Amino acid sequence: MNDERKQILELLAKGKINAQEASRLLDAVGVAAVEPVKPILPVAPQPPQPPRAPVPPRVARDPNYVSQRYAAAMAKVGLENLSNDELWELQIHHVTPAYVQQLKGLGLELKIGDIVELAIHHVSPSLIAEVKQLGLDELSINDIVQLGIHHVRPQTVRELQELGLDDLTIDNIVQLGIHNVRPGFVRAVFDSFPDVTLDQVVDMGIHGVRADVITALAAMALPDLTPDQIVDMGIHGVNAAYIQGMQELEIGKLTAGILIDMRIHGVKPKYVRALQKAGLTHLTAEGLVDMRIHDVTTELVQQTAVLGLPDFREEQLVEMAIHGVTPKFVQAIGELGLPDLSTANLVEMGIHGVSIELALKVHKVNPEITAQELIEMAIEGEPDPEEW
Repeated sequence: MNDERKQILELLAKGKINAQEASRLLDAVGVAAVEPVKPILPVAPQPPQPPRAPVPPRVARDPNYVSQRYAAAMAKVGLENLSNDELWELQIHHVTPAYVQQLKGLGLELKIGDIVELAIHHVSPSLIAEVKQLGLDELSINDIVQLGIHHVRPQTVRELQELGLDDLTIDNIVQLGIHNVRPGFVRAVFDSFPDVTLDQVVDMGIHGVRADVITALAAMALPDLTPDQIVDMGIHGVNAAYIQGMQELEIGKLTAGILIDMRIHGVKPKYVRALQKAGLTHLTAEGLVDMRIHDVTTELVQQTAVLGLPDFREEQLVEMAIHGVTPKFVQAIGELGLPDLSTANLVEMGIHGVSIELALKVHKVNPEITAQELIEMAIEGEPDPEEW
């Protein structure tokens, strides 16, 4: 190895030049930068191989292929002279000869499409047999399929028939099944409200009306009760416990409409009891709805009750809430001991913007100030303190 080549390789080893640069430098000094050639070993002679047989082209399987065995089995149970498409339709939906045999044993005249439809929805021959035993012989294939899809049991149909429903149709039965309306609920409704239609019963079931609500409403004998109101009760969560709780509060005569309104606006037994405990007597259901609409809080009622005002009534409390009279304001004004204070005065103060700051400032200068004088000051505008 000459010195120049050695220097180039040392530069390459130290990373000062790359392999491409080293190759060019080696070429420049007349030395080829190639790897040593490995000796070629002799290869042993191989015996001659026989020619390979040609690979036949791959034949794609017919997706509509039906075996002769399946076709023969179907012909044996009476499905003869079927087209390949018909046989294929039966085959892909796993229709077995035994299934066809059972359907035929029921005396049904079925087209290929009917058999396929029954098989798709897993309608068992035993279901059809039990339904026929109930006297429902005029059912179409679609009727039977609907029963199967919605898992309507023959026992359910039998229980509905025992209710004496002369106009019971498959559509009714299916609707009851879809919405899980049980025969026991249907019986409770018809026992309490004989004039209700089956469609109305279905609506009640859809919206979560329970049998105990029906019983509670029947016991109340509400004169204005309609099926639509019963449905509304289910929609808004008027349950038997709520009805019983409101009845125990002695808030006057309850109607279906007022029960719904109270539930919609959040009138709960706990709220009513808190008002009664604060001393607010002679509450009415309509007044309670009004109080909740205008957000009359239990705190406002309690702070007002402490003052022992003569006109402490639900309608005055509603007016106070409407005009922004807060529990804090009532407490502060009450502590001033104004001789003529009333809930009507408190409403006027709210209307005319009497603030706690104004009341305290005026009362400090003139402890004999009245509620009416405070209101007049607010109406006329705050006077100069020297004029008090």
